[in-house]
Order: sequence, then C-alpha cells, then structure tokens
Amino acid sequence: MLKTCPYSGVQFEPKRRDQVFASPAYRRNYHNEIAAAERADEEDIAVIRKNLKILKNLKINKGERKSFEKQWLLKQGLDLSAITRLIMFENRTCSRIESYVLLKSADGNTYTIVNERTK
Repeated sequence: MLKTCPYSGVQFEPKRRDQVFASPAYRRNYHNEIAAAERADEEDIAVIRKNLKILKNLKINKGERKSFEKQWLLKQGLDLSAITRLIMFENRTCSRIESYVLLKSADGNTYTIVNERTK
C-alpha cells in the first residue's frame, strides 16, 4: 500500500505500519520548519511585549492622550511595525498595541498616543 509523504508529496512504500514520511530527512525538515515558525511567532510576541512595556512607561492614563516625536519613540526602542492590529480611530486607520492607539501626524514626525483602557 502506497502512502503520500506530508512533507514532500512523494508516494512511497512504508517499511513500517506507522511510517509517515518518505525518509528521515523529510521528517526532520518537516518538524524543523514547524519549530522555526513557532520561534518566529514567539519573537514577534516578544517585540509586542517590549512595545507594551515602553508604552506603559510613558504613564498615559486611561482615556488620556499624549504626543511624542517619532525619533524619540524610536530611541526608546518602540518598534512601530510591531502592532497588535490596525483599527479605524477618529475616521482614520491607526496602529494599535493592546489598549494604546498610535495616531500618526500628517507629516509622520509625531505620534499622539491614546490610552483606550477601560479598566
């Protein structure tokens, strides 16, 4: 009975009943790719956690908004590409990191950060 390898798509005759992959190399590659994807996800989460810590240190109370120069935020270590979602806020698309909304100025040099935390 022929089986299809989930990694390579190759048809093969299994040597054991429980054999899933056509070769040990395909099995290793398959699991290594899954592990690499999980590590990448963990790195993305770590960057978002770092961003959240930076934003919390800005001491913006719930419902409050404060403006900051983009360069200053970058020097603090804020990664403006690591966000949790894009949202519509005040009729424009904005980045959001947890409860913090980042409103970019028209010239792109300033960000107004709004803390929408409800609790």
